[in-house]
Amino acid sequence: MRAFRTVDDAAAVAAGMVPADSRLQDVWRHAVVQLLDDYTSVLRHQGLEAAQAM
Repeated sequence: MRAFRTVDDAAAVAAGMVPADSRLQDVWRHAVVQLLDDYTSVLRHQGLEAAQAM
């Protein structure tokens, strides 16, 4: 799995999971929680400007 670079990346993954009959809990866990984790990592390692660009 690769990290999300933008909110649009996470939204596209979530949108693809819905028609595949994924449970909403799984969509939430993968798209939203993973995006927040990626954001935190970018903020920590690359700084505020890079995180804001997400």
